[in-house]
Amino acid sequence: MKIIVNVAMKQDDIIKTVEAVEGLEAKFIEKKGLKLIFEVNESQKDPAAYVKKVLKAVPQYGALYYAVENVK
Repeated sequence: MKIIVNVAMKQDDIIKTVEAVEGLEAKFIEKKGLKLIFEVNESQKDPAAYVKKVLKAVPQYGALYYAVENVK
């Protein structure tokens, strides 16, 4: 399964954060414009919601606009 994080700023920081999320084995695959594409395991029922929850908890991302979606 894959997830896509759409974000314009701090992309390198977002990549590091998503790859470090505990309980989710995420590997960065590629960047297409604003889209950061990750391969994830299926240990989470909804990996996009889980990643979004983690990103919201990081204070330095509070002002960022981003969207996270599941891709099969």
